[in-house]
Amino acid sequence: MAKKIAHYKIIENDILQKIKSNEYKENQLIPTELELTKTYNVSRVTVRRATDNLVANGYLKRTPGLGTIVTANKKTSVDPHVKGFGKQMKELGKTPLSIVNTFIIEKANKTNADILGINEGDRLYYIERIRKADNNVYLLEVSYISVDKFPELSISYLQKSKFDFFQKVKGITIHHQNHVVKPILSDQRLSDIFKIKLNTPILMVENYIFSSDDTIIDFSRNFYNPTKYELSYIKYT
Repeated sequence: MAKKIAHYKIIENDILQKIKSNEYKENQLIPTELELTKTYNVSRVTVRRATDNLVANGYLKRTPGLGTIVTANKKTSVDPHVKGFGKQMKELGKTPLSIVNTFIIEKANKTNADILGINEGDRLYYIERIRKADNNVYLLEVSYISVDKFPELSISYLQKSKFDFFQKVKGITIHHQNHVVKPILSDQRLSDIFKIKLNTPILMVENYIFSSDDTIIDFSRNFYNPTKYELSYIKYT
């Protein structure tokens, strides 16, 4: 059976080809997201997924108030040593623990199918894990993974490490993760989990885990405890 190519990947490759063929020239604006949705007959989420990858790899740059342009820097380095939560906590001298609250199979909607490169209606694992360290709750992770691609996945693996399952059990090399950070207000459930006030500002990170063949093997939304995490970065002028 021929491998199905995700819609976002088709769009990403097409835009990349236009950049390399100089149809989209350096410092030129590419079509808007709305124009691309009409051109490719896909959702805005699918278009954003394609352009996010090209931005992450240095082919495009988003300019507020202007749009998305072709950048002069078409290469970017990727750290091959992607770390999971457990390894990060261990390096900090903490003892990690993953509690699997939910592990069920459901049908993929169009958005999740496009992201994971499967068909709408295909079987998906819907997984909720509370990630703890030294008995403190650090985050709630909600994940979507293809059942047909990973039929061996079980709660026992999820209580340990998804990274170890992908790499050691399935022999997949994790190339990189793409994070999309969004601020939200905590609902009642998140407030109860993190023991914070209702409508407290928190960070929600959409996390796309890419294998070495540039396919997404795991899509998750991570909700971070604001008493344990903050967003910090360095800007050079």
